[in-house]
Amino acid sequence: MSQDPEYQFILRNGLRPWNELCSDMKLKGYNETRTIECIAEQLCKAVQCYYKLLSERSCSLREHISELFSIANNLDKVSKGTKIAGITGGATGVAGGVAAAGGVTGASAAIAHKVNTTQDKKKLDKIFQDYDNLMKDIMFCLKYINTGFELLKEKGSSTLNQARRDLGNLSKVIDLAATGGASAKAIEANSKASGLIEGFALGMDFYFTQGKDGQSVKRGLESKFAKKIRKLADQLRKGFQELLQIKTLFKKCCPEE
Repeated sequence: MSQDPEYQFILRNGLRPWNELCSDMKLKGYNETRTIECIAEQLCKAVQCYYKLLSERSCSLREHISELFSIANNLDKVSKGTKIAGITGGATGVAGGVAAAGGVTGASAAIAHKVNTTQDKKKLDKIFQDYDNLMKDIMFCLKYINTGFELLKEKGSSTLNQARRDLGNLSKVIDLAATGGASAKAIEANSKASGLIEGFALGMDFYFTQGKDGQSVKRGLESKFAKKIRKLADQLRKGFQELLQIKTLFKKCCPEE
Protein backbone atom coordinates (compact mmCIF):
# COMPACT_ATOMS: atom_id res chain seq x y z
CA MET A 1 0.00 0.00 0.00
CA SER A 2 2.75 2.45 0.90
CA GLN A 3 4.24 2.14 -2.60
CA ASP A 4 0.92 2.80 -4.35
CA PRO A 5 1.25 6.07 -6.37
CA GLU A 6 -2.28 7.20 -5.46
CA TYR A 7 -1.63 6.61 -1.75
CA GLN A 8 1.66 8.50 -2.01
CA PHE A 9 -0.12 11.40 -3.72
CA ILE A 10 -2.64 11.59 -0.86
CA LEU A 11 0.06 11.70 1.82
CA ARG A 12 2.28 14.08 -0.15
CA ASN A 13 -0.51 16.64 -0.32
CA GLY A 14 -1.42 16.56 3.36
CA LEU A 15 -4.61 14.56 2.86
CA ARG A 16 -5.72 11.45 4.72
CA PRO A 17 -6.80 8.23 3.03
CA TRP A 18 -10.57 7.95 3.40
CA ASN A 19 -10.48 4.49 4.97
CA GLU A 20 -8.03 5.69 7.64
CA LEU A 21 -10.04 8.83 8.35
CA CYS A 22 -13.33 6.90 8.64
CA SER A 23 -11.75 4.32 10.98
CA ASP A 24 -10.32 7.10 13.13
CA MET A 25 -13.66 8.90 13.38
CA LYS A 26 -15.40 5.66 14.32
CA LEU A 27 -12.85 4.94 17.07
CA LYS A 28 -13.33 8.45 18.45
CA GLY A 29 -17.10 7.96 18.51
CA TYR A 30 -17.95 10.94 16.31
CA ASN A 31 -21.67 11.52 15.77
CA GLU A 32 -23.05 11.91 12.24
CA THR A 33 -22.78 15.70 12.14
CA ARG A 34 -19.16 15.68 13.30
CA THR A 35 -18.33 12.90 10.82
CA ILE A 36 -19.90 14.84 7.96
CA GLU A 37 -18.00 17.95 9.04
CA CYS A 38 -14.65 16.08 8.99
CA ILE A 39 -15.37 14.66 5.52
CA ALA A 40 -16.39 18.11 4.24
CA GLU A 41 -13.22 19.69 5.67
CA GLN A 42 -11.08 17.05 4.01
CA LEU A 43 -12.91 17.60 0.73
CA CYS A 44 -12.17 21.33 0.88
CA LYS A 45 -8.46 20.56 1.34
CA ALA A 46 -8.58 18.20 -1.64
CA VAL A 47 -10.36 20.82 -3.77
CA GLN A 48 -7.63 23.37 -2.94
CA CYS A 49 -5.09 20.76 -4.06
CA TYR A 50 -7.04 20.40 -7.31
CA TYR A 51 -6.91 24.16 -7.88
CA LYS A 52 -3.15 24.12 -7.32
CA LEU A 53 -2.59 21.24 -9.73
CA LEU A 54 -4.63 22.90 -12.47
CA SER A 55 -2.88 26.21 -11.92
CA GLU A 56 0.54 24.54 -12.25
CA ARG A 57 -0.29 22.27 -15.20
CA SER A 58 -3.00 23.88 -17.32
CA CYS A 59 -0.52 25.76 -19.51
CA SER A 60 1.51 22.61 -20.29
CA LEU A 61 -1.61 20.55 -20.99
CA ARG A 62 -2.89 23.21 -23.40
CA GLU A 63 0.49 23.35 -25.13
CA HIS A 64 0.59 19.57 -25.64
CA ILE A 65 -2.91 19.58 -27.14
CA SER A 66 -1.90 22.44 -29.47
CA GLU A 67 1.24 20.52 -30.45
CA LEU A 68 -0.88 17.55 -31.52
CA PHE A 69 -2.98 19.78 -33.77
CA SER A 70 0.23 21.29 -35.18
CA ILE A 71 1.69 17.86 -35.94
CA ALA A 72 -1.53 16.89 -37.71
CA ASN A 73 -1.39 20.09 -39.78
CA ASN A 74 2.27 19.43 -40.57
CA LEU A 75 1.49 15.92 -41.80
CA ASP A 76 -1.25 17.29 -44.06
CA LYS A 77 1.25 19.77 -45.51
CA VAL A 78 3.80 17.00 -46.07
CA SER A 79 1.13 14.89 -47.77
CA LYS A 80 0.13 17.75 -50.07
CA GLY A 81 3.77 18.63 -50.75
CA THR A 82 4.58 15.04 -51.69
CA LYS A 83 1.63 14.90 -54.08
CA ILE A 84 2.61 18.22 -55.68
CA ALA A 85 6.21 17.06 -56.06
CA GLY A 86 5.00 13.84 -57.69
CA ILE A 87 2.84 15.74 -60.15
CA THR A 88 5.68 18.18 -60.90
CA GLY A 89 8.11 15.33 -61.48
CA GLY A 90 5.68 13.59 -63.80
CA ALA A 91 4.91 16.78 -65.76
CA THR A 92 8.54 17.65 -66.34
CA GLY A 93 9.20 14.13 -67.51
CA VAL A 94 6.44 14.44 -70.13
CA ALA A 95 7.53 17.92 -71.16
CA GLY A 96 11.07 16.68 -71.73
CA GLY A 97 14.32 18.57 -71.48
CA VAL A 98 13.77 19.56 -67.84
CA ALA A 99 13.30 16.15 -66.23
CA ALA A 100 16.21 16.86 -63.91
CA ALA A 101 14.26 19.73 -62.34
CA GLY A 102 11.43 17.32 -61.56
CA GLY A 103 13.97 14.92 -60.09
CA VAL A 104 15.35 17.63 -57.84
CA THR A 105 11.84 18.57 -56.73
CA GLY A 106 11.05 14.96 -55.95
CA ALA A 107 14.31 14.45 -54.07
CA SER A 108 13.76 17.64 -52.06
CA ALA A 109 10.26 16.49 -51.15
CA ALA A 110 11.58 13.09 -50.07
CA ILE A 111 14.18 14.71 -47.81
CA ALA A 112 11.62 17.11 -46.35
CA HIS A 113 9.22 14.20 -45.79
CA LYS A 114 11.82 12.20 -43.88
CA VAL A 115 12.96 15.12 -41.73
CA ASN A 116 9.44 16.31 -40.87
CA THR A 117 7.88 12.94 -40.13
CA THR A 118 10.88 11.63 -38.17
CA GLN A 119 10.66 14.66 -35.90
CA ASP A 120 6.91 14.07 -35.53
CA LYS A 121 7.46 10.56 -34.13
CA LYS A 122 9.82 11.90 -31.46
CA LYS A 123 7.42 14.73 -30.61
CA LEU A 124 4.46 12.37 -30.29
CA ASP A 125 6.34 10.02 -27.97
CA LYS A 126 7.32 12.94 -25.74
CA ILE A 127 3.84 14.52 -25.76
CA PHE A 128 2.17 11.25 -24.72
CA GLN A 129 4.66 10.66 -21.90
CA ASP A 130 4.45 14.25 -20.64
CA TYR A 131 0.67 14.39 -20.85
CA ASP A 132 0.33 11.15 -18.89
CA ASN A 133 2.69 12.43 -16.19
CA LEU A 134 0.83 15.74 -15.91
CA MET A 135 -2.57 14.06 -15.67
CA LYS A 136 -1.76 11.38 -13.08
CA ASP A 137 -1.96 13.58 -9.98
CA ILE A 138 -4.98 15.48 -11.34
CA MET A 139 -6.82 12.19 -11.77
CA PHE A 140 -5.73 10.96 -8.32
CA CYS A 141 -7.09 14.18 -6.84
CA LEU A 142 -10.41 13.94 -8.68
CA LYS A 143 -10.87 10.32 -7.63
CA TYR A 144 -10.16 11.26 -4.02
CA ILE A 145 -12.75 14.07 -4.20
CA ASN A 146 -15.31 11.83 -5.86
CA THR A 147 -14.89 9.18 -3.14
CA GLY A 148 -15.44 11.88 -0.50
CA PHE A 149 -18.66 12.98 -2.19
CA GLU A 150 -19.85 9.38 -2.27
CA LEU A 151 -19.14 9.04 1.48
CA LEU A 152 -21.33 12.07 2.14
CA LYS A 153 -24.14 10.81 -0.08
CA GLU A 154 -24.14 7.49 1.81
CA LYS A 155 -25.29 9.39 4.91
CA GLY A 156 -28.69 9.92 3.34
CA SER A 157 -30.62 13.10 2.59
CA SER A 158 -32.26 13.51 6.02
CA THR A 159 -28.93 13.23 7.87
CA LEU A 160 -27.25 15.60 5.43
CA ASN A 161 -30.11 18.11 5.77
CA GLN A 162 -29.71 18.08 9.53
CA ALA A 163 -25.92 18.54 9.28
CA ARG A 164 -26.34 21.30 6.69
CA ARG A 165 -28.10 23.48 9.25
CA ASP A 166 -25.17 23.16 11.68
CA LEU A 167 -22.13 23.49 9.42
CA GLY A 168 -22.25 27.04 8.06
CA ASN A 169 -20.02 27.43 4.97
CA LEU A 170 -19.30 23.71 4.82
CA SER A 171 -22.97 23.17 3.99
CA LYS A 172 -22.09 24.15 0.40
CA VAL A 173 -19.87 21.06 0.17
CA ILE A 174 -22.89 18.96 1.15
CA ASP A 175 -24.95 20.68 -1.55
CA LEU A 176 -22.32 19.84 -4.16
CA ALA A 177 -22.16 16.20 -3.02
CA ALA A 178 -25.94 15.96 -3.19
CA THR A 179 -26.02 17.14 -6.81
CA GLY A 180 -23.08 14.83 -7.56
CA GLY A 181 -21.95 13.47 -10.90
CA ALA A 182 -19.70 16.36 -11.96
CA SER A 183 -16.42 14.93 -10.69
CA ALA A 184 -17.38 11.48 -11.96
CA LYS A 185 -18.07 12.96 -15.41
CA ALA A 186 -14.66 14.67 -15.43
CA ILE A 187 -12.98 11.42 -14.38
CA GLU A 188 -14.80 9.52 -17.12
CA ALA A 189 -13.88 12.04 -19.82
CA ASN A 190 -10.21 12.07 -18.90
CA SER A 191 -10.00 8.32 -18.34
CA LYS A 192 -11.37 7.92 -21.85
CA ALA A 193 -8.76 10.38 -23.15
CA SER A 194 -6.02 8.50 -21.31
CA GLY A 195 -7.22 5.22 -22.82
CA LEU A 196 -7.23 6.79 -26.28
CA ILE A 197 -3.62 7.93 -25.83
CA GLU A 198 -2.59 4.43 -24.77
CA GLY A 199 -4.43 2.83 -27.68
CA PHE A 200 -3.07 5.39 -30.11
CA ALA A 201 0.51 4.85 -28.92
CA LEU A 202 0.17 1.09 -29.28
CA GLY A 203 -1.20 1.37 -32.82
CA MET A 204 1.14 4.14 -33.94
CA ASP A 205 3.82 1.81 -35.33
CA PHE A 206 1.47 0.87 -38.19
CA TYR A 207 1.98 4.35 -39.66
CA PHE A 208 5.78 4.38 -39.39
CA THR A 209 8.59 2.70 -41.24
CA GLN A 210 12.11 2.25 -39.93
CA GLY A 211 14.91 3.93 -41.88
CA LYS A 212 18.61 4.45 -41.17
CA ASP A 213 17.85 7.89 -39.70
CA GLY A 214 14.96 6.70 -37.54
CA GLN A 215 11.25 6.10 -37.98
CA SER A 216 9.22 8.19 -40.40
CA VAL A 217 5.59 8.12 -41.51
CA LYS A 218 4.93 5.74 -44.38
CA ARG A 219 4.50 7.61 -47.61
CA GLY A 220 0.85 7.92 -48.54
CA LEU A 221 -0.42 7.54 -44.94
CA GLU A 222 0.34 11.10 -43.81
CA SER A 223 -3.18 12.44 -44.22
CA LYS A 224 -4.83 9.39 -42.63
CA PHE A 225 -2.44 9.59 -39.68
CA ALA A 226 -3.09 13.33 -39.35
CA LYS A 227 -6.82 12.65 -39.10
CA LYS A 228 -6.28 10.21 -36.22
CA ILE A 229 -4.00 12.65 -34.38
CA ARG A 230 -6.54 15.44 -34.81
CA LYS A 231 -9.31 13.22 -33.43
CA LEU A 232 -7.17 12.35 -30.40
CA ALA A 233 -6.30 16.01 -29.81
CA ASP A 234 -9.99 16.90 -29.93
CA GLN A 235 -10.78 14.26 -27.27
CA LEU A 236 -7.99 15.56 -25.05
CA ARG A 237 -9.29 19.09 -25.46
CA LYS A 238 -12.78 17.99 -24.40
CA GLY A 239 -11.34 16.22 -21.36
CA PHE A 240 -9.36 19.32 -20.44
CA GLN A 241 -12.48 21.47 -20.74
CA GLU A 242 -14.21 19.13 -18.27
CA LEU A 243 -11.39 19.81 -15.80
CA LEU A 244 -11.95 23.56 -16.11
CA GLN A 245 -15.72 23.24 -15.80
CA ILE A 246 -15.49 21.24 -12.60
CA LYS A 247 -13.11 23.83 -11.17
CA THR A 248 -15.84 26.44 -11.72
CA LEU A 249 -18.33 24.14 -9.99
CA PHE A 250 -15.99 23.53 -7.03
CA LYS A 251 -15.61 27.28 -6.50
CA LYS A 252 -19.27 27.45 -5.49
CA CYS A 253 -18.49 25.47 -2.34
CA CYS A 254 -14.76 26.10 -1.81
CA PRO A 255 -13.39 29.48 -2.90
CA GLU A 256 -9.85 29.32 -4.27
CA GLU A 257 -7.34 30.39 -1.62
